Amino acid sequence: IYVEEKHKNIQITKLARHGIYTSMHSLIRQFELVPTIQNKLSSVLPFLMDELRISDMYVVDASGLMYAIRNKHFSETVTDLGKLCNDDLFSTNQIDEIAERCPVFYEILKRHEIETFVAVRVGMEMETNGYLVCAEDHNRRIWQEDECAILYFLAKLLAARIRIDHEDLSRNP
Repeated sequence: IYVEEKHKNIQITKLARHGIYTSMHSLIRQFELVPTIQNKLSSVLPFLMDELRISDMYVVDASGLMYAIRNKHFSETVTDLGKLCNDDLFSTNQIDEIAERCPVFYEILKRHEIETFVAVRVGMEMETNGYLVCAEDHNRRIWQEDECAILYFLAKLLAARIRIDHEDLSRNP
């Protein structure tokens, strides 16, 4: 809804230019600047924090270790997240809907007071290398299509780098 007092100075042409292509272009530039998967994740986090309005991003490696990129003290073991991402991506703003399918992941989310999350599978074809998770506490946000597209794109970039460089998503390779 247009409110003149609030919106009169918005430059529509500037907003129109900042679309999904611009976001993905910026993401890949940050991603390519540094070597190693961990450095790439750290490099793209500020962009993701700004673009997706998140406070941190979490990685679940192949062993099930879930760690945060920004908060180096966050570490949990998730053994059942794969049950959610049948179609590469799962998002919700009602975590109670995953309680039966993923009780371990659900308990971790509850313990950290997380109400909304999006999880994206990192992998190619049938191989899964892990997951990217954006989760916010005390927030009932609905993840938008373009936000999911950016995370999916990042997950595919990571999967390609994992194949090329023979690295993995482990915090300490």
